[in-house]
Amino acid sequence: MEKLIVADLIGEICQTKEQGSKLYRVIIGSSEELELDFDRVKVITIDFANYAIGHLLKHLTIDELRGWVTFSNVTDDKRAILDLVMTNAELYYRQVAQRHVIDRAIAKFLIMCKDDIELMADGQNK
Repeated sequence: MEKLIVADLIGEICQTKEQGSKLYRVIIGSSEELELDFDRVKVITIDFANYAIGHLLKHLTIDELRGWVTFSNVTDDKRAILDLVMTNAELYYRQVAQRHVIDRAIAKFLIMCKDDIELMADGQNK
């Protein structure tokens, strides 16, 4: 089993989708079981966890993921975030009907907010 020190790869604050994508690529690139060691990691956000771990569930079940990737030195608050992301991602990727409802709701929301988004963008460009 390969051990990956998350703080060495990402840093002590794991918060962005870019950071999550970086960890995701390392996980996907590994041909052996991985231990993700969260020692020295002070913060993980849902954005980070969605991109690092949640996207794995597009191709794997939670049981397959847990058989391939283990987590160590994870505090209760970080464990809660990882568990929430894995549960939600599995539901999203496995429940096609639910995924379509969520995607439609997001699309409707973005359409409703389009004018506000454009106004904010215009205000930043001045």
